[in-house]
Order: sequence, then C-alpha cells, then structure tokens
Amino acid sequence: MYYLKCCHKCVPLRLISISITFWPAPNQRAFFLADCMTPGHLILKRFYYSPFNNENHPLTGTFGTIQLPDGLQIFTCERPWIGNQPFKSCIPPGVYKLRKRRSGVVERTSGGEFTQGWEVTDVPGGRTFIMIHPANWPHELAGCIAPGLDFGLVRDSLAVQSSRDAFILLMAQLESESSWTLEIRDSFAEYP
Repeated sequence: MYYLKCCHKCVPLRLISISITFWPAPNQRAFFLADCMTPGHLILKRFYYSPFNNENHPLTGTFGTIQLPDGLQIFTCERPWIGNQPFKSCIPPGVYKLRKRRSGVVERTSGGEFTQGWEVTDVPGGRTFIMIHPANWPHELAGCIAPGLDFGLVRDSLAVQSSRDAFILLMAQLESESSWTLEIRDSFAEYP
C-alpha cells in the first residue's frame, strides 16, 4: 500500500508516474508530495543549514522553500543559525504572523518597485524588522528572508537566484489575503 501525506494524515494513493520523494515507514511506504494549502498560511521548509557561522565562507547560510498559494515553489535564503541573535541569525522554527507594512529595505532592494512588504512578527527574543525582501546571498540579509526562483552556487557561494522576480511573484500572490501566517519548519524525516 502507498500513502499520500497531506495535512499530517495519510490517505491511500494510486501511483502515477511522477518523481516523488519517499522515506521508509514501519511496514509501509509513504510518499510526501506537498502540504495542503490552508488559506492565509505559508510553510517554509528549510533544507540546508550551514555548519559555518563565518559570513565569508562560501557555504554559509540557511536555505529552504516556500510553496505559494498557486502551488509554485520558490526558494528562500537566510543567514545561518547563530543563536537567534538579532541582525546576525535566521529566526527559529515556529509559526509567525506576517504583517504588511512600509519598509525602506523593501523599497531599496526592489529598486523602488515596492514600498511595502511583509514583516515576520512575534519572533522570540524581541526580534523585530524581519522583512521578506529581495537578496541573493545570506550576507546581504540582516535576519530577514529572501525569496529566489533558483538555488545554487553563484560566484562560488551558495545563493538564491532571480530574487527580485521571486519577490514580485510572492507579493502578487500574497495580495489574495489581508493576513498571513508563516510556519517555518526544519528539515527532518517524517513518518506517518
């Protein structure tokens, strides 16, 4: 029997010919295709944590993916985990409210195309001003999150690519709701 994992439940699945990721489970196989999209809720799944806290190291950073409301998946770039230190670290996993507000960093990094962006709020440790905005490398961020259309090496360092294009897509899709939540998950194996 094969199963589709959706909203933390498993339901029987007929196999179709697509490429999917699987993991073993006791006496069964489960196939993880995607989380069900709940209106107003985004899930950021981190898949890479840097073991290096030196921003000059080419493999520094935290990278993940966000599935947008239309199903398109974009990549994310953040600073490495440095104990939730303001302006130096990515934020811890959890569920956060997004609030749209005017932001100088959004205006600057979008080339003036946007003056408002989404701020991640209610972050532990009193962290504030954590915006989602265009950037390619972790060292271009001060605790914020950058979207990208692709992920890989750029000038010999890990980065997201086409960040402004990804930001435009993200902003257009988030217009459908007035409030959003962002759930940040660390990458680990799941079993049904």
